[in-house]
Amino acid sequence: MRIAAGVTVIKVTGAIDLANAKDFNSQLMWQVRAGERTVVLDLSAMTFLGLAGLDALIGAQAAAWAPGAAYSWFPGPGASTACSK
Repeated sequence: MRIAAGVTVIKVTGAIDLANAKDFNSQLMWQVRAGERTVVLDLSAMTFLGLAGLDALIGAQAAAWAPGAAYSWFPGPGASTACSK
């Protein structure tokens, strides 16, 4: 994670699947609860996105919208692989 010009960027690497989606979700929700106003998820180095990982992404984005934060995703090859299976 790095912060630049008021934007928190989280670089996601590897696979997000059932084995680690709960920890991933906890990290995302921590950002929401910490009051981060603009969060960008860089998924360009992600190799696989399972349904549990997708659920974590959607849940964090929905939680962020409630207090008016902005969540953006930059998908990587893993996102398109998950959608095609």
